[in-house]
Amino acid sequence: MESPKEIPTEDIVKVDLQLLKDIHNVITVANQRCHWKISELYPLGLLVKTLEDTIERGEKDKKSREKLRENRT
Repeated sequence: MESPKEIPTEDIVKVDLQLLKDIHNVITVANQRCHWKISELYPLGLLVKTLEDTIERGEKDKKSREKLRENRT
């Protein structure tokens, strides 16, 4: 799996931040109910880490945009 810095720009897709949060929540619930194979844990962990990092970055960007709007008014 490529790190976020290595992803070519032509592959970047905009998605709603809430969608990413919902996907993260579904994985969290599934994780509690599922018995994972050892070989599945690492890829799942990478996916969850990428989701969490993307959500965190999106939240920070959202707050920055809100502050900019407040400062303009």
